[in-house]
Amino acid sequence: MALNAESIPMRWPAGPLDIARGEKTKGFTADTAEVLRNWQDPASLAVVQGTPINCLVVSWAADAGQQQALKPLIEKGKQAGLEFVGLIEGEANKPAAAAAAQSAGLSAVAMEGDAPASGGVPVIPWNTAAQVRSTANSPVLGVADGVWPGVPQERTPTGGPTNLPWVDSNGAVLLIARALAPDKTVWVGFAPPQPAKLAAEAYMLAVADPASYGARWVISLDDQLRADLTAKKQPAADTWKKAIDMLAFFEQHKEFRTYQPNGLLAVMSNFAGPDRDLGEEALNLLPRLRQAFRVIARSRVAGASLTGLQAIFYVDREAPDAALRKKLMAFATGGGILFVRSNWPNPEDRQRRPNRIFSSTCVPWAKAAWRYVRKISRTHTTRWRTFRTS
Repeated sequence: MALNAESIPMRWPAGPLDIARGEKTKGFTADTAEVLRNWQDPASLAVVQGTPINCLVVSWAADAGQQQALKPLIEKGKQAGLEFVGLIEGEANKPAAAAAAQSAGLSAVAMEGDAPASGGVPVIPWNTAAQVRSTANSPVLGVADGVWPGVPQERTPTGGPTNLPWVDSNGAVLLIARALAPDKTVWVGFAPPQPAKLAAEAYMLAVADPASYGARWVISLDDQLRADLTAKKQPAADTWKKAIDMLAFFEQHKEFRTYQPNGLLAVMSNFAGPDRDLGEEALNLLPRLRQAFRVIARSRVAGASLTGLQAIFYVDREAPDAALRKKLMAFATGGGILFVRSNWPNPEDRQRRPNRIFSSTCVPWAKAAWRYVRKISRTHTTRWRTFRTS
């Protein structure tokens, strides 16, 4: 079965490779090892029977022991209509692992870095958010370093009379990934915080957070939930059902993934190299204005429409090429507001107006937007200029 945009993934740790890796981590127990052995048994597939999940992501390598251990699971799963993706991590021999994946009947492999020249199976680029490979020949783009959504558990939440507690979300990195590769389905990987035993609502949020941005979480369960599902404990079954119900809701509304933001402000960047952090920080902070915004990748700007925008936040240090400069200046000439770095050449030698451009004639949100631009610039020691020619 070929990997496609409708593949709904779940991380499926099982076999000697995962056990060997687990033994090197703190808190790994004999009970956890036994669960990993149980999950290589084809009978364990009952966990996903009757759910929307149709793709299992297993640990893979050029390791005969792991391949042999997973062979019955893969054969049974394929008979049930499941796809399998082999996740190749660490210092594994990638060409050999990819070749073994083809022989084993896997639909694809996922790996960091460049794909082997002749792997024989599709390769999902599985990199950190800062190194996404948007041009890879795969229907799926992977983001390997997502965060567990919600109020961070490792530190005390802080807030104030006029502010909200910080809440972790994958929104910014997913908006960037989708802007860079609008023709691909984005998968994001993140594991539950250990050793916490999570409530059902935490798993529901973990499903909803990426889905709200048109992406898919590679579902991953904590050790205790996996053990309790293996033991067929009712509380675990109830938690799993709520998570699956949330997943089913978004699958019943696939049109959500086609929705595009319709904000008055656009953040424009190549989202790479030294500009990556500032662009991501802008996308993390701007939602606190409670105003919608668009994300435009510079690599895709030729086909992007600026209709309906009232301001553009141009993040990058590098000045645009002639074609983009012309497009941006046409936007400013038509009454738009352009935020650029202070070392950006004065477009067309026009006089720039200082910060006072946000007068009573400007839209109210622009004043708040400029305050956030200044706040971000203080964080990243960057100065900004504004251009408005009307």
